[in-house]
Amino acid sequence: MAVRVPLQFARPEMRLARPVCDADGHLLVGAGTALDARVCLALRRLAVQSVVVTGADGLAGWEILPPLDQQLIALRHRMAGSDASTSMDLLSAAIGRYLARRAARLAPSRADDGPASSDGASS
Repeated sequence: MAVRVPLQFARPEMRLARPVCDADGHLLVGAGTALDARVCLALRRLAVQSVVVTGADGLAGWEILPPLDQQLIALRHRMAGSDASTSMDLLSAAIGRYLARRAARLAPSRADDGPASSDGASS
């Protein structure tokens, strides 16, 4: 199963589930590429922060980026304990919008179901 992980948790036994492309759509690293130290270093230099991988079976839950719906549920739980105020409502709404924009940026393209934008470049 493919999951999105921050690049700092990438391991050599993991392989890219999607290609990584630059902002113009040019291929940087192909799907199936092993995430060895050289590849990870190159991706870091390109400001890629997370990638979609296979072979992430041994990762802890906190090493995987959860889907948007889980992030929004966690946000509601965190905010539920705070006093209701306009500023807290505005903060919660702003965080929700940020998470939604980030999820849209990281999602696969609907046109070709190809590369999805990652944090920094496309993956």
